[in-house]
Amino acid sequence: MKSHVSPEQLSAFVDRVLDGPEMRAVDTHLRTCEDCRRQVDEFRQLRERLRPRAAAQVPPFFAARVTAAVRARRTQRFADEMAWVAKRWAAGMALVLLIVLLWFARNPAELTTAPEEMTLSADSTATLALLGTEDQALSADEVLQLAVWELPR
Repeated sequence: MKSHVSPEQLSAFVDRVLDGPEMRAVDTHLRTCEDCRRQVDEFRQLRERLRPRAAAQVPPFFAARVTAAVRARRTQRFADEMAWVAKRWAAGMALVLLIVLLWFARNPAELTTAPEEMTLSADSTATLALLGTEDQALSADEVLQLAVWELPR
């Protein structure tokens, strides 16, 4: 061969896909051509770098460990979310209880007196007349109770 071998032929030579006569012709050319030998060496190095490496051996328990870790993380996340909900629910219930206790602390008669006993025997005008007299002044709580029990049911 007087001229250089094409890069495609050199690559095919490295991959050993050329037929017998072509392989011998390229081999003969490589004995005399330094440039083509250099290019063949580069193709071989490239081929070596691109050769698939042996896959790393994964231990048989690896999948089980990963699955267990994912489940544990999901379980922890769910527990954290439920704890957040429980705290908010408890705070809400405490607030409701506080409001109820404050209500009954301001109106202790509602704890001991039945609603039937608290109904007024006098009509609204008589109640308003009582509020206007100085000798029978009512407290603010009594006025509130009167106003509440005077409402139509």
